[in-house]
Amino acid sequence: MRWVNPSWTDDPARPLYLQIAHRLRALAAGLEVGERLPSENELAQELAVSRFTVARALEELARDGLVVRRQGAGTFVAPPALKRSAGAMQSFTRAVRASGHESASRLLGFGPVPWRHGLPFDRSESLVAVQRLRLVDGAPGAWHAATLPASVAAAIGLDAELAAAAELSLYERLEAAGLAVDHGLERVTARRASAAEAKLLALDRDAVLAVVERVSRAADGRVLDFTEALYDARRFAYESRVVHRQRETAVPFRDPPGEIHREEISPEILGPGARLGPWAGERAGG
Repeated sequence: MRWVNPSWTDDPARPLYLQIAHRLRALAAGLEVGERLPSENELAQELAVSRFTVARALEELARDGLVVRRQGAGTFVAPPALKRSAGAMQSFTRAVRASGHESASRLLGFGPVPWRHGLPFDRSESLVAVQRLRLVDGAPGAWHAATLPASVAAAIGLDAELAAAAELSLYERLEAAGLAVDHGLERVTARRASAAEAKLLALDRDAVLAVVERVSRAADGRVLDFTEALYDARRFAYESRVVHRQRETAVPFRDPPGEIHREEISPEILGPGARLGPWAGERAGG
């Protein structure tokens, strides 16, 4: 079976490694999530090019988040696309299900934790934390650490056994206990992954992470949980809608011709939402 056609080219003027990368995208799109691509040596022999050229082509795919390269193991198809609707406080589990994929979790830690600076809870409040590796179709998708008041954990029956359940959705448990999340606030930053984080999420050692911190509250303002999450930054984009709005109290500004207007451009967040992707079969920025 031939994986690629060595005579194929989309534009002879393009660098050879980009031509090969284009072809390898089609190859990756036709494979299952987690399936291993042919080795660099195999592709180099098939294409009659140098291994260095193949490596550059595979790096293009890895940069766009279509494949994951694991040192000593090979190159594998990245997990499938996952999207979250803007303006919705939607759980990871529901977002994965809505995209037609399987969500699961692997428990990394559970138990009482002390208060620390930055947590949106009173110092005197007893807290419980659960750390999980979130999976999409069996492949690493994110690292989540949720901290809850012990009283909330008790109300939803969160114990070590439940925390270890692969299909656990904290939001669904909160809703079932009459503690539905009404609103919240998210903060998104980016940083380089540590060696341990890169290994856990099956990323390159120099990978950049999108770091999401979310405070979820009930309708009465009560904090239900504080979640910290790590995502591959290549597969994470934050989108919001902005509008122009006329305001009587708007600060005047002067356009180039000199005419004064009483209108301001106001970035109003109508619905913050995270979009996770691209994954297999979807280009970055698509």
